[in-house]
Amino acid sequence: MVNLINSRIGNIKTDWFLPMVHFDLDKYYIKPEFYGQLHHVATVMKSHPELKIVAVGHTDVRQASDYNKVLAFKRADAAINYLVSKYGIPKDRFVLQFGGEELPMVGNLPDNHNIPKQQELDQYINRRVEFRVATGNDVSMERPVGPD
Repeated sequence: MVNLINSRIGNIKTDWFLPMVHFDLDKYYIKPEFYGQLHHVATVMKSHPELKIVAVGHTDVRQASDYNKVLAFKRADAAINYLVSKYGIPKDRFVLQFGGEELPMVGNLPDNHNIPKQQELDQYINRRVEFRVATGNDVSMERPVGPD
C-alpha cells in the first residue's frame, strides 16, 4: 500500500502552486500588486486544462457575519471574473466558495476593534481569496443573503 501511495505522489507535478490575493478593509476590487499572482493562477490553469480551481473568499471579523459572507463572496467573484475577462478562462472551470470570517489565518481582534498598527497588518492577511485545485466534491456556493 505504501508503495502505491508513493508512486502516485511521485507522479504529482510540484513545480507550481496557487497563490492567494489580499484585500483592503471592506473592499473587493483586485489590487494591481496582485495581478502577478492572478497571472500565475491563469498560467497554471492554461497549462493544465483538466483542472478546475476553487476560489475561496475570506474576511476579517470587523463586521457582522452576514455582511462578511457577502463580502467574502464578492472577493472570490471578483478574482474569478478578473481571470475570466483577462485570460479568457471559461467560468465553468471555477468553483466559488466563501468562508467569511470563519477561517482566519491570524488571530481575532479585540472586542473593541481598536488595534495597534502591527495587528492591523496581521488582519490584512485574513482578508483574502485562496485558490486550490477542485475535487469532485467541490460545488459553487450561491451568493449569500446579506447587506452589501
